[in-house]
Amino acid sequence: MNENISMGPGKLANCNNVLARKFRWTMESKYLDSKICSKVKIDNHFSTITLRLIDIIFPNDTNPQPNSLYWISKLNTSEKTNDTLVFTTYDGVGCALYRQTFDGLSLIQHTCKFDYADSDVVSRKVMVRFYKTTCEFYNEFNSEINDVLAAQKCKTQSPIEILNLWDEAELSEEKIQINFLNSTINL
Repeated sequence: MNENISMGPGKLANCNNVLARKFRWTMESKYLDSKICSKVKIDNHFSTITLRLIDIIFPNDTNPQPNSLYWISKLNTSEKTNDTLVFTTYDGVGCALYRQTFDGLSLIQHTCKFDYADSDVVSRKVMVRFYKTTCEFYNEFNSEINDVLAAQKCKTQSPIEILNLWDEAELSEEKIQINFLNSTINL
């Protein structure tokens, strides 16, 4: 056994590494503006996304698409929509680190709380299920935050690798009847 084990950060301490940060991200779709989403929780195990959406109305806009209620109504119209959510993380100059795409969205939960004792902005908690997700990784980012050329270069970047993280499983339904104590249980 080696008793001289380094307890430092190791490769994480390299100054060229870029760590994804909790506050540098966007979540958007065809019907949802990226500025409306203030909080995201992605659960890849249960294939759900919980979003906190700011309830904002654009009074001079004839197109209601960026509104959170419009997006929720689109999700509520069918079991699975053709809308896609796109979650992107960024480095310090705005270059994408990775982009995760979620397809086959269906609405699970939508709550909104109003309270006379509270003067905060109204937000909606929305939970959706996704049936397919892919992830694109980028490597054209720069750790120099003040490098203007790096910021311009990352606007035209293309993914270096695309992973299919989860695809819809083919499920079949079986009906099983169990007779127990003069009752029938359907599974």
